[in-house]
Amino acid sequence: MGVVNFPPAEQVIWVCQCGCSTFCLEADGGTHCASCLMSHPNEGRWERSPESPVRDPGDDSFASIQGNGSIEFARHRVSRLAQTEDVCAMVLVKKDGTIHTWADATTLDQYRWLRRRVAQALKLIHSGIRKACGHD
Repeated sequence: MGVVNFPPAEQVIWVCQCGCSTFCLEADGGTHCASCLMSHPNEGRWERSPESPVRDPGDDSFASIQGNGSIEFARHRVSRLAQTEDVCAMVLVKKDGTIHTWADATTLDQYRWLRRRVAQALKLIHSGIRKACGHD
């Protein structure tokens, strides 16, 4: 009797209609979206699981919320992140070119640290643009 090899199944993730792919599990077995908080197991879509980003162990931690391309998800996620007590800077750029900024940096060391973090954020944005244009 011969053995038949099966290729590995394609990795997919469930994405909510708002674009979020993170869900909270409830004690009764239900789930709800971590971004929009809706319980709607039939409203969403399956997407191929993105490859995990490779992190340089020498860098501080960083994260991009651009992974699934959903502007609705990004707006919800950034709004929620901006509400936390540990936020020390914000940058918002609008399509008309206006820029809104705020920073809690009061010392030269804090300014230098913030400048490094903003430079890392620009690298994340650049990487996302290169991928979207098929250059990566």
